[in-house]
Amino acid sequence: MLDFKVIKAQFEVGKTVRNAIKQAGGTMPEDLPTPKKSLKQLEKEKKLN
Repeated sequence: MLDFKVIKAQFEVGKTVRNAIKQAGGTMPEDLPTPKKSLKQLEKEKKLN
């Protein structure tokens, strides 16, 4: 079981990173475009070529 302090620290780091992205005018992770093909699909195509 994870220690509560570790979970809280991870939450705080995530919060700080998200605030830094927002303040820098960056794109939030949930707003990034999703690829049309998955990594698995791309790797499979690469092996076939």
